Amino acid sequence: MNIVVDASVVGRWFFTESLKDAADHYLHPQYTRYAPDLLIHEFTSIVRHKTQVGIITTAEGIQIIKDFEALKAIQFIPSADLSEKAYQIAVEFDHPVYDCFYLAVAEKLKSVLITADQQFFKVIKASSYANLITWIEDFPKIQHE
Repeated sequence: MNIVVDASVVGRWFFTESLKDAADHYLHPQYTRYAPDLLIHEFTSIVRHKTQVGIITTAEGIQIIKDFEALKAIQFIPSADLSEKAYQIAVEFDHPVYDCFYLAVAEKLKSVLITADQQFFKVIKASSYANLITWIEDFPKIQHE
């Protein structure tokens, strides 16, 4: 099953936070995970923040980034292919554009975005894009073919 994962999910794969078990569910091999390539920047920013607030050391941060790269769990879609749609969504909902790139991937792939971002989830769930977003704990059924 194709799914789109955002940084709020991927960050939980590497850090012990609320909803980590739910995030780990999406590492199941029957999911094919997609994201815009800007996820790399967002994930690195999450790691930097964890270092900045003293949760991890710089060396641990470097190892986490290496582990993320080695995982190869996500197929990346070039952001350049998504920017027009992401912009349109951002304008429509007056929402930061980087979140909208993930929704643009879900629409492009006719898939669903898995998120733990409550604010974005609430905005999109109440819109015509509701079928493209799923809360992290509401596991989509794995389709057996």
